[in-house]
Amino acid sequence: MGVIRRQSILSSIVTYLGIFVGYFTVAYLFPKFFTKEEFGLTRVIISIAAVCAVFSRAGFSSAIMKYFPYYRDPDKKHNGFLLFVLSMPLFSYAAVCLLYWLLKPIIVDSYIERSPLFVDYYYYVLPVAFFVTYTLLLEYYLRALLDVAFALFVKEMLQRFFVMIGMLLFVFKFLNFASFVVAFVCAYALSTLAMLIYIYYKGELHLSFKKETFRLSNIKEFLNYGMYMMLSSSANILATNIDTIMLGALSGLDKTAIYTVSMYFGRIISIPRNTLSSMSASKAARLWKEEKWDEVKEIYKRTSTLQIIFGLLIFSLIWTNVDNIYRFIPNGGQFREGKYVLLFIGLANLFRIATSINTALISYSPSFKFNFRIMLAMVVLTVITNYIFIPMYGITGAALATSITLFLHNFAKFLFLWVKYKMQPFETRVLIVIFVSAVAIGICYYIPYLDNKYIDLAVRSAVCGSIIFLPIYFFRVSEDLNSLVNMMLSKIGIKISY
Repeated sequence: MGVIRRQSILSSIVTYLGIFVGYFTVAYLFPKFFTKEEFGLTRVIISIAAVCAVFSRAGFSSAIMKYFPYYRDPDKKHNGFLLFVLSMPLFSYAAVCLLYWLLKPIIVDSYIERSPLFVDYYYYVLPVAFFVTYTLLLEYYLRALLDVAFALFVKEMLQRFFVMIGMLLFVFKFLNFASFVVAFVCAYALSTLAMLIYIYYKGELHLSFKKETFRLSNIKEFLNYGMYMMLSSSANILATNIDTIMLGALSGLDKTAIYTVSMYFGRIISIPRNTLSSMSASKAARLWKEEKWDEVKEIYKRTSTLQIIFGLLIFSLIWTNVDNIYRFIPNGGQFREGKYVLLFIGLANLFRIATSINTALISYSPSFKFNFRIMLAMVVLTVITNYIFIPMYGITGAALATSITLFLHNFAKFLFLWVKYKMQPFETRVLIVIFVSAVAIGICYYIPYLDNKYIDLAVRSAVCGSIIFLPIYFFRVSEDLNSLVNMMLSKIGIKISY
């Protein structure tokens, strides 16, 4: 876990810095200087582009993780592997563009009444989808090289920084809204470029052509695996984006904007998964290939325990300060109806990170096609629940539908690994984490609200954080966490004996 821990520390630092940039854009600049319809437009573009990008990648991102160990050879420039996995998705992207063009009458008809602004920017989805596709392919390539921090820096911070620059140019009247949307697209292009430059300076941008790598048998093998993985991964992407897409069509871009702000805070809880799971999955792929089952199980459990600790800590801090969150957002009263969006999305993400690297483990196993089977059920359930709950409960209904889908999706994978491979991620010690988190939330509920929102935020956070962290640390719930804390304390001359 040493390499994983070091990369995770760097990744966590980058990710939490990205939170501040994300907060400034999503929870301050957008609500203060953009109309809700303009804000909602950017969210719908991103969500549709994310779905398009899944099919554009054709599962090659997952194939990178599975097959790279077989091609890895620095002396032979990894046998032309990078050029192969970057060139093949061009064909699937072209197919996605054609389909998107053919579906325009149907999609426009769905949005024209409640979200006419999206119709004006319909084709802006395609370039965003292209850059999202290749940024993710390059990210997975870096993951396979056990280098996660920079990819997260680009995704969590640099990309948001580029968007923020475009927003500030709009705020100070250097750009009108139409020009801002162009700048918004360019932010994704610059992110892809940054990844390429980093890989080049790392000495890993090997775009050499190897005839044996481009053999028809290889293409068939990658496509066979990739198509199943594409359909599998589309379940998660659809589950986390179909709500935004359908809200735009059924309720309008203004409701999409309100939903997005609350969803942003709900998704912060999944940050431990974004950082720790990336490295754990890479190591698990190698161990699975070497058939070191005990070590795979150990990573599965230790990753889950760490993610539960950080996830519950973040969730508890957010929920005990939920009213303060809307006090800090400009025009927060207009966004307060999204309070229970935050709750449902937060709980769904808690269970998602608790089930650890289940998706990755199934992907690397001979049973990878199972992901495809449950995907079919999850996609249908996602659409049905959103169609049922959005008209009934609005944005809260969309959050409820998403949380149901995410829970069932991850529970099915957890159950499959438990039954098929006798692997399950939970340790009894996590009950301590659940108990102290519940106690912390309960105590903070009875703390009277203070007029000064800054002091109130500080008091609630200090009480909640202390109640959760101290028992976890002194009961040694996670040796990885204790080692990390002790290492950080030793750097400032503090040593704790217990």
